[in-house]
Amino acid sequence: MHPTIRICMQPYHQKFWGRVMLTKILSAANKHILVLPSLNSRMKNGKNNLCYLNVLGHCGQGDQCIFAHPQANFPDKFPEELCRVVSAGLDYVVRNESGMPSQPRKPGRRG
Repeated sequence: MHPTIRICMQPYHQKFWGRVMLTKILSAANKHILVLPSLNSRMKNGKNNLCYLNVLGHCGQGDQCIFAHPQANFPDKFPEELCRVVSAGLDYVVRNESGMPSQPRKPGRRG
């Protein structure tokens, strides 16, 4: 993860353990996914092919994800712009959403 993105996401990841709830973050900031910055190198047929879940934390799809999972070496201004766009939503979600349990559930156990 890019150092700038790591810093802006730190409080969020401490609470949610890397699970990125992008829809909630954008909704809380009153933003649409189309306002997120894009990378020219990750455009496909005129559409942004970037996996923001991967960029901001963890994509649960892994190798099965249909979007691009780039390395953390982004062009200048991309990490700062991304953090600027999501910051209000991050702050709101961290303050108002329930976090993950303090201990991860073990497979096969209820509760």
